[in-house]
Amino acid sequence: MDPTAAGTVISGVGISNPEMANFILKRNQALLVISTTDLAFIVERHLSAVYELFASNGIVVNLMRNTATKAIFCIDNDRIIVPKVIRELEITFQVELQEKVELLTIRHYSSEDERRETQGLHILQEQRSPDTVQFVFKRS
Repeated sequence: MDPTAAGTVISGVGISNPEMANFILKRNQALLVISTTDLAFIVERHLSAVYELFASNGIVVNLMRNTATKAIFCIDNDRIIVPKVIRELEITFQVELQEKVELLTIRHYSSEDERRETQGLHILQEQRSPDTVQFVFKRS
């Protein structure tokens, strides 16, 4: 209203450090594992080509894990886009697809949270950092 008036200053606010666990469950996921057809290492040019294909088809990667010979992706299982992308990937890579999986992400987790939430689940992939753990799983 009055550009010449003094502005508001917000101060004394510290950085939030949440101690409560956050749980995110994504259903209808697909676990996609690719490897080279000649058993060579998965290198940057392979990953670049895969991500370019994903981006051009609107695929969002919810979890990614890379080993020397495989790249593993957990993506939304769109019944139209995923088969199209797999056909394209199969030109260059060996492709394994596991459908009807779910992705559980726990931020600010404790060992108790992890144990309680994964009890009875068939864990296919696990990825963790100091404050976040993710599980790709099938229900038993």
